[in-house]
Amino acid sequence: MKYPGATQMTTPNAYTKDVAPVELVVIHYTAAGSASGSAKWLCDPQAKASAHFVVERDGRVWQLADTDHRTWHAGGPSSSWNGRRVNSRSIGIELANWGPIDALRMQVHTGAPYKGPPPFIDVDGKAWEPYPPAQLQAAENIVRWLAGLYPTLRAPSPGPLPRLVGHQDVDPSRKRDPGPAFDRLGAARRWLA
Repeated sequence: MKYPGATQMTTPNAYTKDVAPVELVVIHYTAAGSASGSAKWLCDPQAKASAHFVVERDGRVWQLADTDHRTWHAGGPSSSWNGRRVNSRSIGIELANWGPIDALRMQVHTGAPYKGPPPFIDVDGKAWEPYPPAQLQAAENIVRWLAGLYPTLRAPSPGPLPRLVGHQDVDPSRKRDPGPAFDRLGAARRWLA
């Protein structure tokens, strides 16, 4: 299905074979600047990665694959959700966000230091780019739309992880997105209510 109002692009990094019913939504951050740049990269065969949606900080949405296709967003061998593989049964949403704000990384990628809103500071004192309200609202709208298409998303989870998770929840040995600036459990409770 096509999400209304999204800019449509097509990623070759998706598949329709051995697709399971949608049971899960995985939230990611791009670890990059613009959503459009991330969407272009995820549509490049060399990326060997993709997602269904990419959401800009201002709420604009790019859709890279139909919801009945599966993308390569969280499917490493170490990824699992309640003991099962992730990609074949999930929808991936990338939020344009740098993640941890590292002055050197920002200088290399943008040519300038971080100039965004005040960072979110985690319990260890590390700075993270916050998620703007317009972006969170757009992500919530997508998740609610998906839950209308796939009632399974509103059903009780078969295990300890909810049906809306961060990449760090399904692959904690390798991933840390969307990070502590994104309230994953709160979003799962509110967005799938």
